[in-house]
Amino acid sequence: MTREELDAVLVAHCRGTMYHFHHMLEETFDVFGLTPPQGAVLGALHQQGECPLTELSQQLHVTKGALSTLCKRMEAQGLITRRRSKEDERFVYISITPKSRQILRILAELRQEFYATRQDWVDERSGEEITQGMRWLEGYAEKTADEFLQLLKEKKSEVQKALSREEYPQ
Repeated sequence: MTREELDAVLVAHCRGTMYHFHHMLEETFDVFGLTPPQGAVLGALHQQGECPLTELSQQLHVTKGALSTLCKRMEAQGLITRRRSKEDERFVYISITPKSRQILRILAELRQEFYATRQDWVDERSGEEITQGMRWLEGYAEKTADEFLQLLKEKKSEVQKALSREEYPQ
């Protein structure tokens, strides 16, 4: 199998895997009136407690602007609080509310019930192999993306020149 074929197969499997997890998250969060991004914010804040918006945006891999907009909506829903730093008003700290703690508590209970009845799905050895494979895949994807983006950077002017022509090959 060539590297190009491997990339195509891996991307197809990743898309399929992500579809199933995303679908599960959408349906789960919908029951609570949340979106998956809102769930991600609550999960991150639950793990680390109050934190600066900038740090949270880095952790969630979203822009500060996008997260700020999301947090304004979540604050209006009573899910989070936003607090400006007294020392430096440019810093905004985000924390969860009692309403969010209740949502997270219910979700935790549902997860415990779910996994308590499904212990035989993956044994410890298989879990370790899956985890090892996922780590490899993440590294492979990072290296592939870095290499392709470097090539794209080198060829950017050629690409733009080809797209600026008035006539295109048939």
